[in-house]
Amino acid sequence: HCEFDLHAEPQRRAEDKKIKELWRAASAALMDAGALFDRPYGEWAPMVYERAPEYAAKLRQIKKEMDPQGILNPGKLCF
Repeated sequence: HCEFDLHAEPQRRAEDKKIKELWRAASAALMDAGALFDRPYGEWAPMVYERAPEYAAKLRQIKKEMDPQGILNPGKLCF
């Protein structure tokens, strides 16, 4: 299981872009190395779903069964 955050001081907005790039690179490297992100949300969601299409298909199936009218979080895979 893997989940992490990187933080910067609010007064240092110039660091935000570097921190976000580092976060994305670290996330991708960990996923490529086999880390399990079992609660993919935010930017992790598309990274996980494109690496595990069977997992994404199963989630879509479960969502369709639980929400056949598509009213819960329309257009999004998870709740």
